[in-house]
Amino acid sequence: MAAIDVIYPVYTNLENKDEKFFRRMTCSVESLLKNKATFPDFRIIVSDSSPTSLKSTLDQILPMDLIDYLYRPLQTRIQTGYGRFSKPHTMNVAVKEKVTAPLVKISDIDIVYSEDHMEKIAFMMERVDVLTYRGHRMHNEFYSSDLNTLLKQPGEYLQTPGIPTLRTALYHKIRGYDEHPEYVGLEDSDFLLRLRYMAKANMLQDWEGVTIAHLWHVKEWPEEQRKKDKELYLARRERLMSGQPVEVNPDGYGIGKLY
Repeated sequence: MAAIDVIYPVYTNLENKDEKFFRRMTCSVESLLKNKATFPDFRIIVSDSSPTSLKSTLDQILPMDLIDYLYRPLQTRIQTGYGRFSKPHTMNVAVKEKVTAPLVKISDIDIVYSEDHMEKIAFMMERVDVLTYRGHRMHNEFYSSDLNTLLKQPGEYLQTPGIPTLRTALYHKIRGYDEHPEYVGLEDSDFLLRLRYMAKANMLQDWEGVTIAHLWHVKEWPEEQRKKDKELYLARRERLMSGQPVEVNPDGYGIGKLY
């Protein structure tokens, strides 16, 4: 089975990173490292675009000798259209500068995995190009790195478009995440749309072979903004479904085919 590079993008401003933020990240990384027993051929990359490096804090809470850390702050944060957020930049720079494995897995700091998660997705990735899985979004604040413990807590099962596993070549082919989007908050869904309609990827979404837990946290995106962004996203989806190309990162990505 192919090796996998796992990216943890860290992309909010420093004032958003409180003790709970780092506690969620610790739970997530601990759960992923347990997978080394059954599937050792993966590497964790923390890609940090915060205004101030988090390295000194991460050194205190994570086994950084087992993690590849990349710090590339986004200087023009507001101009990206993401306000305080910059996941597209944070992901793209990590793939361009750090990823060497044939498969790349996108994680998040609040996702907890089973101890055989990596082995199972590596097996399934021999059959598909892109894989997403169902997630248990928790309703209450509760911390653990043990998935079975978390699945017993109140929550609901939802789609998890933001943490797919895919072929690295396809990431390059669609020129990564859109760093200058028409909308915000739906960058993951847009990424999957372009994989499906522009890269013609063989996708398996909401696979029930694995389950992840999404730790509870406060939602920061206003409902009014979410509604507006979804309308813009649906308009782009219509363009893609009708065969119209969408140009992404014409100047800043520099790898792969420009549509």
